[in-house]
Amino acid sequence: MKTKFYFSFIIMMALSLSFLNSCKEDDEQETDNDYSSALDYTKSEDATNSTFNLVNDYGIREAGLKSMQDDSVVVTITQDSSSSSGWPRTLTLDFGSGVLCADGHTRKGVLQAIFSGPWHPDSVVAGTNIVVTFNNFSVDNVQREGEFVFTYMGDNPPHWEFQAIDAQLIYGDGTYTEWNTTRTTYWINGFDTPEDRTDDILEFEGLTTG
Repeated sequence: MKTKFYFSFIIMMALSLSFLNSCKEDDEQETDNDYSSALDYTKSEDATNSTFNLVNDYGIREAGLKSMQDDSVVVTITQDSSSSSGWPRTLTLDFGSGVLCADGHTRKGVLQAIFSGPWHPDSVVAGTNIVVTFNNFSVDNVQREGEFVFTYMGDNPPHWEFQAIDAQLIYGDGTYTEWNTTRTTYWINGFDTPEDRTDDILEFEGLTTG
Protein backbone atom coordinates (compact mmCIF):
# COMPACT_ATOMS: atom_id res chain seq x y z
CA MET A 1 0.00 0.00 0.00
CA LYS A 2 1.39 3.39 -0.99
CA THR A 3 0.40 6.26 1.27
CA LYS A 4 2.16 9.57 1.81
CA PHE A 5 1.07 12.06 4.47
CA TYR A 6 2.68 15.44 5.00
CA PHE A 7 1.89 17.58 8.02
CA SER A 8 3.67 20.36 9.83
CA PHE A 9 4.02 18.11 12.87
CA ILE A 10 6.41 15.86 10.91
CA ILE A 11 8.77 18.80 10.56
CA MET A 12 8.30 19.56 14.24
CA MET A 13 9.29 16.01 15.15
CA ALA A 14 12.51 16.30 13.13
CA LEU A 15 13.43 19.65 14.62
CA SER A 16 12.80 18.35 18.12
CA LEU A 17 15.87 16.09 17.83
CA SER A 18 18.09 19.15 18.16
CA PHE A 19 16.50 20.17 21.44
CA LEU A 20 17.52 17.34 23.76
CA ASN A 21 17.43 19.64 26.76
CA SER A 22 13.80 20.64 26.31
CA CYS A 23 11.78 20.59 29.48
CA LYS A 24 9.10 18.00 30.19
CA GLU A 25 6.33 20.53 29.53
CA ASP A 26 7.66 21.11 26.01
CA ASP A 27 7.75 17.36 25.34
CA GLU A 28 4.16 16.97 26.51
CA GLN A 29 3.07 19.88 24.34
CA GLU A 30 4.75 18.33 21.30
CA THR A 31 2.98 15.02 21.95
CA ASP A 32 -0.35 16.85 22.19
CA ASN A 33 0.35 18.60 18.88
CA ASP A 34 1.22 15.31 17.17
CA TYR A 35 -1.98 13.71 18.46
CA SER A 36 -4.06 16.72 17.41
CA SER A 37 -2.59 16.69 13.89
CA ALA A 38 -3.23 12.96 13.51
CA LEU A 39 -6.81 13.41 14.72
CA ASP A 40 -7.35 16.28 12.28
CA TYR A 41 -6.08 14.10 9.45
CA THR A 42 -8.49 11.31 10.40
CA LYS A 43 -11.42 13.73 10.43
CA SER A 44 -10.43 15.19 7.05
CA GLU A 45 -10.23 11.73 5.49
CA ASP A 46 -13.62 10.81 6.94
CA ALA A 47 -15.12 13.98 5.45
CA THR A 48 -13.69 13.18 2.02
CA ASN A 49 -14.83 9.56 2.12
CA SER A 50 -18.33 10.28 3.43
CA THR A 51 -18.86 12.96 0.79
CA PHE A 52 -17.76 10.58 -1.95
CA ASN A 53 -20.01 7.79 -0.64
CA LEU A 54 -23.00 10.13 -0.66
CA VAL A 55 -22.61 11.33 -4.25
CA ASN A 56 -21.27 8.02 -5.54
CA ASP A 57 -24.39 6.19 -4.40
CA TYR A 58 -26.57 8.65 -6.32
CA GLY A 59 -24.40 8.38 -9.42
CA ILE A 60 -24.94 4.63 -9.51
CA ARG A 61 -28.64 4.62 -8.65
CA GLU A 62 -30.83 7.34 -7.20
CA ALA A 63 -32.83 4.85 -5.11
CA GLY A 64 -29.66 3.87 -3.28
CA LEU A 65 -29.08 7.46 -2.26
CA LYS A 66 -32.62 7.99 -1.05
CA SER A 67 -32.42 4.90 1.12
CA MET A 68 -29.64 6.54 3.14
CA GLN A 69 -31.80 9.34 4.51
CA ASP A 70 -35.25 10.50 5.47
CA ASP A 71 -37.86 11.38 2.84
CA SER A 72 -37.64 15.03 3.89
CA VAL A 73 -34.41 15.47 1.93
CA VAL A 74 -35.15 17.47 -1.21
CA VAL A 75 -33.38 15.88 -4.21
CA THR A 76 -33.16 18.01 -7.37
CA ILE A 77 -31.59 17.01 -10.68
CA THR A 78 -30.97 19.54 -13.45
CA GLN A 79 -29.38 19.13 -16.88
CA ASP A 80 -27.29 21.48 -18.97
CA SER A 81 -29.82 22.66 -21.56
CA SER A 82 -27.05 23.88 -23.89
CA SER A 83 -25.59 20.37 -24.24
CA SER A 84 -27.01 17.92 -26.77
CA SER A 85 -25.92 14.99 -24.57
CA GLY A 86 -27.70 16.28 -21.47
CA TRP A 87 -24.43 16.41 -19.51
CA PRO A 88 -23.23 17.76 -17.19
CA ARG A 89 -26.05 17.15 -14.71
CA THR A 90 -26.32 18.75 -11.30
CA LEU A 91 -27.50 16.91 -8.21
CA THR A 92 -28.66 19.09 -5.33
CA LEU A 93 -29.37 17.60 -1.91
CA ASP A 94 -31.18 19.97 0.45
CA PHE A 95 -31.25 18.77 4.06
CA GLY A 96 -32.95 21.95 5.23
CA SER A 97 -32.60 22.74 8.93
CA GLY A 98 -31.60 19.18 9.75
CA VAL A 99 -32.29 15.57 8.81
CA LEU A 100 -31.29 12.57 10.92
CA CYS A 101 -30.07 10.16 8.26
CA ALA A 102 -30.14 6.37 8.39
CA ASP A 103 -26.38 6.30 9.06
CA GLY A 104 -26.99 8.07 12.39
CA HIS A 105 -25.60 11.47 11.35
CA THR A 106 -27.61 14.70 11.19
CA ARG A 107 -27.06 16.72 8.03
CA LYS A 108 -28.09 20.32 7.42
CA GLY A 109 -27.87 22.69 4.50
CA VAL A 110 -27.20 22.02 0.83
CA LEU A 111 -24.71 19.79 -1.00
CA GLN A 112 -24.35 20.23 -4.76
CA ALA A 113 -22.61 17.76 -7.07
CA ILE A 114 -22.01 18.32 -10.79
CA PHE A 115 -21.57 15.08 -12.78
CA SER A 116 -19.68 15.58 -16.05
CA GLY A 117 -21.09 12.29 -17.42
CA PRO A 118 -22.77 8.99 -16.48
CA TRP A 119 -21.38 7.48 -13.27
CA HIS A 120 -22.84 3.96 -13.36
CA PRO A 121 -20.13 1.22 -13.48
CA ASP A 122 -21.51 -0.02 -16.81
CA SER A 123 -21.24 3.38 -18.49
CA VAL A 124 -18.64 5.52 -16.70
CA VAL A 125 -15.55 6.36 -18.76
CA ALA A 126 -12.11 7.55 -17.76
CA GLY A 127 -12.03 11.29 -17.12
CA THR A 128 -15.60 11.54 -15.85
CA ASN A 129 -15.69 13.61 -12.69
CA ILE A 130 -17.93 14.93 -9.92
CA VAL A 131 -17.38 18.41 -8.50
CA VAL A 132 -18.91 18.86 -5.04
CA THR A 133 -19.52 22.18 -3.27
CA PHE A 134 -21.39 23.11 -0.09
CA ASN A 135 -23.84 25.81 0.98
CA ASN A 136 -24.15 26.07 4.77
CA PHE A 137 -23.76 22.30 4.82
CA SER A 138 -22.90 20.55 8.07
CA VAL A 139 -22.70 17.04 9.50
CA ASP A 140 -23.44 16.78 13.22
CA ASN A 141 -23.07 20.58 13.44
CA VAL A 142 -19.57 20.55 11.93
CA GLN A 143 -19.66 22.84 8.92
CA ARG A 144 -18.03 21.65 5.71
CA GLU A 145 -16.42 24.05 3.23
CA GLY A 146 -14.27 23.86 0.10
CA GLU A 147 -14.45 21.88 -3.12
CA PHE A 148 -14.14 18.11 -3.56
CA VAL A 149 -13.43 16.63 -7.00
CA PHE A 150 -13.76 12.90 -7.69
CA THR A 151 -12.49 11.63 -11.05
CA TYR A 152 -12.79 8.14 -12.50
CA MET A 153 -9.35 7.37 -13.94
CA GLY A 154 -9.99 4.06 -15.69
CA ASP A 155 -10.11 0.27 -15.39
CA ASN A 156 -7.61 -2.57 -14.81
CA PRO A 157 -7.93 -2.04 -11.91
CA PRO A 158 -10.70 0.54 -11.42
CA HIS A 159 -9.22 3.63 -9.80
CA TRP A 160 -10.29 7.11 -8.81
CA GLU A 161 -8.56 10.37 -7.99
CA PHE A 162 -9.88 12.33 -5.01
CA GLN A 163 -9.09 16.02 -4.56
CA ALA A 164 -9.96 18.22 -1.60
CA ILE A 165 -9.34 21.86 -2.50
CA ASP A 166 -9.15 24.41 0.34
CA ALA A 167 -11.36 22.11 2.39
CA GLN A 168 -12.39 23.02 5.93
CA LEU A 169 -14.21 21.51 8.89
CA ILE A 170 -15.46 24.36 11.09
CA TYR A 171 -16.51 23.55 14.65
CA GLY A 172 -18.98 25.32 16.90
CA ASP A 173 -16.25 26.92 19.03
CA GLY A 174 -14.70 28.59 15.98
CA THR A 175 -11.74 26.22 15.62
CA TYR A 176 -11.25 24.51 12.27
CA THR A 177 -9.32 21.93 10.32
CA GLU A 178 -8.04 22.99 6.88
CA TRP A 179 -6.44 20.77 4.26
CA ASN A 180 -5.73 19.97 0.61
CA THR A 181 -5.56 16.43 -0.71
CA THR A 182 -4.75 14.63 -3.94
CA ARG A 183 -5.19 10.87 -3.55
CA THR A 184 -5.64 7.95 -5.94
CA THR A 185 -7.55 4.86 -4.80
CA TYR A 186 -7.01 1.56 -6.61
CA TRP A 187 -9.64 -1.18 -6.25
CA ILE A 188 -7.28 -4.15 -6.48
CA ASN A 189 -9.71 -6.97 -5.70
CA GLY A 190 -13.43 -7.47 -5.15
CA PHE A 191 -14.87 -5.09 -7.75
CA ASP A 192 -16.57 -7.97 -9.59
CA THR A 193 -18.43 -8.99 -6.40
CA PRO A 194 -19.97 -5.67 -5.25
CA GLU A 195 -22.33 -7.35 -2.76
CA ASP A 196 -19.44 -8.99 -0.89
CA ARG A 197 -17.21 -6.43 0.79
CA THR A 198 -15.11 -9.02 2.62
CA ASP A 199 -12.95 -9.67 -0.45
CA ASP A 200 -12.28 -5.99 -1.22
CA ILE A 201 -8.65 -4.86 -1.38
CA LEU A 202 -7.89 -1.15 -1.87
CA GLU A 203 -4.58 0.68 -2.27
CA PHE A 204 -4.11 4.39 -1.70
CA GLU A 205 -1.44 6.73 -3.04
CA GLY A 206 -1.33 10.45 -2.56
CA LEU A 207 -0.46 13.54 -0.56
CA THR A 208 -2.31 15.54 2.09
CA THR A 209 -1.19 18.93 3.42
CA GLY A 210 -2.93 20.77 6.22
